[in-house]
Amino acid sequence: MRQIGGLLVAIGLMWNTAIVRPALIESMPQSADELSLRDGFIGERLVSVPREESSWISMAFDPQGRILVSDQKSGMHRITPAVIGEPNASTQVERIDLGVSGAHGLLYSMDHLYAVVGSDSPEPGLYRMRDLDRRGDFAKPELIMAIPGKHEPVSYTHLTLPTNTVTW
Repeated sequence: MRQIGGLLVAIGLMWNTAIVRPALIESMPQSADELSLRDGFIGERLVSVPREESSWISMAFDPQGRILVSDQKSGMHRITPAVIGEPNASTQVERIDLGVSGAHGLLYSMDHLYAVVGSDSPEPGLYRMRDLDRRGDFAKPELIMAIPGKHEPVSYTHLTLPTNTVTW
């Protein structure tokens, strides 16, 4: 979620039976009346995840305000939220092939996307992908640290790095 001038924008990760094009989802923001918010805030559902997709399990924001999300099984997506205040603006969702999937933790920092992967895609560990042009064109994933084991418990590991401590 993010707050922009008193507007709370929330991603509704609710199942939807709509059939979507495999490369792109486009949706209009909808009121999210089921949210309990403080006075002065409103919530919008930017996109509903189609049933055909597996769960979207982690997210991070890039410098352009787009949302990068990891799908539990089939890869990554980039969400470009609808422009606030433009009634006909739509939210765009595109698949992006970064060479990793099933990331239970994502972080965008200092022109890099970091992902903690607990599956075999490609192998469990902490990955770094450099943003080549600062606009979302990422380099191939680089395994920074392998994490022994497989599946979800691996990705809930506490990592101690030389300069600081990071918890996913």
